[in-house]
Amino acid sequence: MRVGILGGGQLGWMTILEGRKLGFDFFVLDPNPKAPASKIADRWFPPERAEEFIKECQVITYEFEHIEENILEKFYDLTTPSLEILELKRSKIREKEFYRKSGYPTADFIVASGRDLREKVEDFSFPCVIKTEKLGYDGKGQYRVYNKDDLEIVLKNHSLEERFLVERLVDFNFEFSIIGVRDIKGNISLYPVTINHHEDGILLYNLTRTFRIKDAEEIVISLM
Repeated sequence: MRVGILGGGQLGWMTILEGRKLGFDFFVLDPNPKAPASKIADRWFPPERAEEFIKECQVITYEFEHIEENILEKFYDLTTPSLEILELKRSKIREKEFYRKSGYPTADFIVASGRDLREKVEDFSFPCVIKTEKLGYDGKGQYRVYNKDDLEIVLKNHSLEERFLVERLVDFNFEFSIIGVRDIKGNISLYPVTINHHEDGILLYNLTRTFRIKDAEEIVISLM
């Protein structure tokens, strides 16, 4: 199997390391030949060689959702998962609205722009978590806001045109993850539950647990 990956970051690097155990070959499309996945791929392609990249791949996926639009246009209907799924993941607002519309439990939230963020957050009440709609990861674009001074920091760091997801701050004991996979025949497998440890919004490590969390597993399966 010849697998193409859009993006040369560390997630692609880890995908290649595990996928080679299954005998797969990996091609990476990324502007940087020294990116983690680019360096260990069987072949690396710059964006200007996208057509050649497509011809070499039997399946194409991506390791990062924030891919430039002019690149994505070349891969419409070719990627797994679909670009419709990718577009949903590229917007925290669309993603959260999808969960609420589908009936999945989620923290209370509102949507605001830089122009009305101050007014909406004060009506929504403190404390809350403010997240930029796009490009927020590893602690970037995410703020815990406890008072008006915290809110002013958000406004100072972002433009009036940006959109934000404002969530109720939830007091929780831990965060866990379940990864689910589905093949082209519809068979589903779930990886073991992991407990995640973060500092300043950045995932440092996770620990595997043997217990089963039934409700969470049912959510993962239903989303697939």
